[in-house]
Amino acid sequence: LYVTTARTGLEAPPPLSGSLLVIPGAGKGLEQRAFAG
Repeated sequence: LYVTTARTGLEAPPPLSGSLLVIPGAGKGLEQRAFAG
């Protein structure tokens, strides 16, 4: 899972503003179907 944060428009941005955060182990996506064509 990737989470992006905003930095623009903040008078006093928090330390992690404007960051790309990665949350490992948040689950898997859906299984892909085999191409049938």
